[in-house]
Amino acid sequence: KISPYVYPGTELARGDLEMGIFVKHVCRMLDVHFNLVVGPRKYRNLVEVRQACYYALVRGQKKTTVEVAKYFNRHHASVIHGCRVWENCLHVKDPNAMRIQAVIDAAQIDYHKKKIHELEKNF
Repeated sequence: KISPYVYPGTELARGDLEMGIFVKHVCRMLDVHFNLVVGPRKYRNLVEVRQACYYALVRGQKKTTVEVAKYFNRHHASVIHGCRVWENCLHVKDPNAMRIQAVIDAAQIDYHKKKIHELEKNF
């Protein structure tokens, strides 16, 4: 086994790498630092982006809550709770949640276009 200290990023499985690319893309679009979203900070603006990413990864990309929790270094129940809170924010049409969700939706479209392009390139 190769040490992650020698070659950073080698400990990431393919699914983790895909989640990382998606979350970084969302952070870039929202002008939020990736390390803060993935980190332990509990500021409302960061938590909302984090919960939106949970929701997009679990509901949109069909990742398990355990996979998402492992990537974000959280307990799987935190991911479940975050998805429920995000659904409630969308249900009541919270303006900030709607803005973030629009960015998430655009990021998912970009992500799927890139995936399709890669698949076409391989054939």
